Amino acid sequence: MPVGHVVHELPERMRIRIPEYRKDEAALARLSQRLEQEEGIASVSGDALTASLLIRHRMEGEDLKAVLTDTLGIDLQPAPVSKVRHSLAPVNAAIETVNNSLRRASSGSTDLQALIFIFLVAAAVRQLLRGQVMVPAISLLWYAFELVLHTAPKTPPE
Repeated sequence: MPVGHVVHELPERMRIRIPEYRKDEAALARLSQRLEQEEGIASVSGDALTASLLIRHRMEGEDLKAVLTDTLGIDLQPAPVSKVRHSLAPVNAAIETVNNSLRRASSGSTDLQALIFIFLVAAAVRQLLRGQVMVPAISLLWYAFELVLHTAPKTPPE
């Protein structure tokens, strides 16, 4: 039974990777044809280079997974976690060191994220006062609010 991993899933769209079928166009074509015969499957396209199937469907995700397991005999398992070291890891470590030092120096009252937010808002206000309203000020405000909305502190506040 080949092992498959769901690598991407949206409503009506799922991509599974089957490493065993890498560069095996015939096997992926057979799976695609069998899967397209199932009710609720709109289309299936295989890519032998990436060993993946892109499935467009009108089913619940769990129902589709059952079809993949029962009909095609694919053992669906969680996708493996990438162990590739990110090239910016040293930069991230240095930033984290600065952030921790800043927290210690301020007794936990501020961190790098707060300072960057203050800087971006101040820079936006400066741009507004200079009459440069359209792009620079709006961009700086956007970055400031994105920083607040999409980043969460790594350690809970004390």
